[in-house]
Amino acid sequence: MDLSTEVMMTDPLFKPPPVLHHPSFLGGKGVSFFVPQPSSIKGDVTAIGPIRGRFEKLQAVWQKIALTENYGASTLVFLGDYLDGPRAKDVMDFLVALRHARPTTVFLCGAHDYAMVQFLGLLRPPVWFRACETWENVDPQKLWIGKDCENMHLQGRLWAGPEDRFNASETFKSYGVRYGDREGLLKAMPAEHKEFIRNLPWVVEHEKYIFVHGGMRQQQDPAEQLKALHDQDVDLIAAPRVLQLCHTAEFDDQEDRLYDGRVLVTAAHANRENMFAKRGTIPLDIPDHVTALSLPQKVML
Repeated sequence: MDLSTEVMMTDPLFKPPPVLHHPSFLGGKGVSFFVPQPSSIKGDVTAIGPIRGRFEKLQAVWQKIALTENYGASTLVFLGDYLDGPRAKDVMDFLVALRHARPTTVFLCGAHDYAMVQFLGLLRPPVWFRACETWENVDPQKLWIGKDCENMHLQGRLWAGPEDRFNASETFKSYGVRYGDREGLLKAMPAEHKEFIRNLPWVVEHEKYIFVHGGMRQQQDPAEQLKALHDQDVDLIAAPRVLQLCHTAEFDDQEDRLYDGRVLVTAAHANRENMFAKRGTIPLDIPDHVTALSLPQKVML
């Protein structure tokens, strides 16, 4: 038995989820078995960077998180990108179990997660623009082609497209499905996995920090932008991409300053040497690592 499993079995704060009996929500009749995630948090936080299907690395960092002195008092915030690696399904099993055991844990949506739910058709369609408008100027040879693809957002069509730019083939493989088989993946994914991935918030606020996967646009009004992210208002911010959920050059080139008086904690690319180089942003995507950071202490786990 590895240490992370032992911690989960012995720690009273982490109990395996009960057997769940529920109808499939794909028919529109299911009832969510997750309590809503908080939109704001306070106190100490442990922020966890992208996982991308790297279950062994998640286990390694979990051993450190679960054994920290303030584990029970600290709010865990995962910054998104859970899939698209060799053990994507195992990562999802772990996170769903953690979601049941610690309902106050925050699991944010990342670019990979958003692209997947768009591919699977699990999000409401936009009202003020058509999905086809997001990819009408994109080379069709780069896009997934299949049933209902004309009603699919650009990010979904790229996620399972011929170039495999998201490494989504690893997710299909982990669920035992041929790459690009949309119906097969919908059938293979457990209902609790789909419920988990479709209900990821886009932002969570703290008095000192704003946690968001990609970043925040400095030229956009903070209150308006935060409201749109909390509401997941795709009509206001999502054509053709939700930039706040993506890593873009715009965020790299921004002026180094606090956003709405707070530090942004994101999944932007970083290394240990420059993680705290900017006053207004803390990036947590360190190559070949699943990164965990204790805040406000700024201690790497």
